[in-house]
Amino acid sequence: MSQVLPIFKSDSFQFTIDKKFKSLFVYDAHNLKEIKNKFKSGDITEKQYLAERKVEIEKTNKNRIEVNNSIYDYFASIEANETDALKEDLLSEIGLERNINISGLKDLVKNVKNQKKVAEFVGLKLDKSKELDVYYIDLYFGIHLHNILRISKSEASRTELWNSLSISEEIKEYLKFRNTYVKEKDLIAKLKASSFFTYSQKHFVVEHHLARPWWATELARNGENYDYSRDAFKQTQMFTMRWNNMTLMHNRLFALSVINFITNQKFKMGIRDVRQHLGVVMNDYAASKSFDIDFENYIEEDSDKFKEWQSKSYDSKNLIGPDDFNYSEKIIKEKVKLLKNVTKNAVNANGKNFL
Repeated sequence: MSQVLPIFKSDSFQFTIDKKFKSLFVYDAHNLKEIKNKFKSGDITEKQYLAERKVEIEKTNKNRIEVNNSIYDYFASIEANETDALKEDLLSEIGLERNINISGLKDLVKNVKNQKKVAEFVGLKLDKSKELDVYYIDLYFGIHLHNILRISKSEASRTELWNSLSISEEIKEYLKFRNTYVKEKDLIAKLKASSFFTYSQKHFVVEHHLARPWWATELARNGENYDYSRDAFKQTQMFTMRWNNMTLMHNRLFALSVINFITNQKFKMGIRDVRQHLGVVMNDYAASKSFDIDFENYIEEDSDKFKEWQSKSYDSKNLIGPDDFNYSEKIIKEKVKLLKNVTKNAVNANGKNFL
């Protein structure tokens, strides 16, 4: 039995997420930098520094726990009235008239909190003494969410969809889990309103914990195959947040080729520096005349096959995307050679060669 996602948009609902919710994100400032500067300048001893730092962290964390709990409590209480749900004529105006089945969300949220299930899905042996890196959580969640929602890029570009999804009971539970998953070394992390709700399209691939992993999956899939999506997530949030904000990642052939390149190439610098700085090189390349020739999207995506996939039900044991296009490994490897050539003489911000 399908469970259709209601789409909400009204002045009262918008006011709730734009004004009341945002007003909760007020944290006290801390003095950790000042304390460190006092120690560096010799005004206090190391023992005094450590003591003052400990007191300041405890005070700051107490405030952050109080603020975070008030945010979670209010978020859990948010409900939209049936009168806020858009009717068919208004849904058509914003391109969300198709019923979106979310009946698989309950199981997804339950399973993504199971470290063993996530480890099995990503092909890792679970170390019980450690938590999985957060990008594995995003990997598991993103690919399954993509398969559950079966939405188009056009539908996924609407803030109404993501904000309506955020207040479904299952997703409320997930967003709290995801926001509390990353443990900071000393300070408890401050929350961001854009992790819960999208206020503009720029949040889709950067901060929102639903839209970002969906887009990371979509931009990296090779038709029905999610293998490249997996590789993209394994390049960590530095890749999915930075690179998926670049227009050229919407070029299917380039996205697949650059993911293959970064995943398999041996670089002269650390992979973190590659993820951070190689995008500048590729943006310069994309501005050249040769890019349009080298990375012409010569495969037209098959909308009929995409709609056929949309009509099928989600099956967590058989995660297959829409068979609307496919680039062969042969052509991808040919394009990787081009990217290697482009990168051959390129340097990062510190003048160090990538290759």
